[in-house]
Amino acid sequence: MTKPQDGDFLGRSNTVGFNIDGASREVRVRVQAFRVLSGGNEQIAVTVVERFTPNSNGQINGNINLNFAQGTPEGQYRIRVTATETGNTYNTPDPIDVTVDVKDPSFRTLNPINNAFVKGNASGIIRITASLLEANVEEWRVKINGGDIPGNSGSSESVSVNWDTDGITNDGNQAIDITVDDLAGNSASRGLTVTLDRVKPSSTILTPTNNFQLRAGTHLPVGIEIADQFANSVGLTGIDVVARRLNGTFITRVARRSANSSGNNLSWVGRLRWRDSLPNDFKIVVTAIDKAGNRAVVQEVRVKVVR
Repeated sequence: MTKPQDGDFLGRSNTVGFNIDGASREVRVRVQAFRVLSGGNEQIAVTVVERFTPNSNGQINGNINLNFAQGTPEGQYRIRVTATETGNTYNTPDPIDVTVDVKDPSFRTLNPINNAFVKGNASGIIRITASLLEANVEEWRVKINGGDIPGNSGSSESVSVNWDTDGITNDGNQAIDITVDDLAGNSASRGLTVTLDRVKPSSTILTPTNNFQLRAGTHLPVGIEIADQFANSVGLTGIDVVARRLNGTFITRVARRSANSSGNNLSWVGRLRWRDSLPNDFKIVVTAIDKAGNRAVVQEVRVKVVR
């Protein structure tokens, strides 16, 4: 038997190779795969028989396909090859032990997620991570926009790659591709697109204006516009509108009434309900963070209560 070798991993599609010398007529070759059970017992799993005709020198250099279904139990197997020819006797090669792995690798987790907005840390590093459901990893590889980056391959069940975005000139869509190959030749891949966004959004308080005079007993309408370089890059969870005393202590949060996106702009409308405990002087403070984590300059206006 020339292949596989003892200790190899076999997937769904495999080839058993062998050489025969001294044949004079058609030879019947049988390949059997036995599942090795606990205690060393064997259970026949697959049998393949083919016939081969020797060349003029009595030699056969042959291959037989040995295939396993995707539902085949995985684990340790023993491969035996026998050859029979009428009027001739052949030595039987020693069996070999292999590991059968018929399942493609799969991804338990993956970060970042598809269509995410990313910017990296202070050094421009974005960490790409994944956990794999595969015990026999041969290699995983991460590519960015079709190209390799430093430290982008490994053989563990955990993918971890630092992607340095400093060399990317323009923000926008970036392609991340991860491929995983196991020792049995099974493979899997995941491709995702992220938006590189390293520009801070900007926020503007449209209403109230600074030093607005609020009549006691009336509600205060609040209108904000937030702009960023990409559409839908600012989510509602990244907008915080609060009322604070002039010393910065928290009073209450302004309730949102509506929000509408148009292109790269988001219009936010809310209302601060009147309460008798409002101080005579307070301020409306707006904090905006886009989905990539870029923080806009905090905006605030002063409001004076007329009682």
